Amino acid sequence: MISCQKTADGRLQIQLKKNESSYTFEHIALATGFASDISRFEWVQKAAQAEQLLFAGCGFPIVGKDLQWGNGLYVMGAFAELEIGPTARNISGARKAAFNITHTAFKS
Repeated sequence: MISCQKTADGRLQIQLKKNESSYTFEHIALATGFASDISRFEWVQKAAQAEQLLFAGCGFPIVGKDLQWGNGLYVMGAFAELEIGPTARNISGARKAAFNITHTAFKS
């Protein structure tokens, strides 16, 4: 990521590479933790139910290679563990997830 700026209407504009298009988002949520069953968090359950998001039997979200769980909702950390693997919760997993999201989801 090259830059992140707040727009006049309160959105976040992110430029991933120099001289490339930027992307604008209404929200970017960052969270950490080591819970083994993320579906136990009430806000996750409510969001998943409202957006009809899928969980695996083990309680983890079912996401694609681009780590998209729902329309415009991309995950990292424990939420991405089924796709990224056991390193999903540490720095190398965060790097791999960021690469997957930026190079798969936002590929022109």
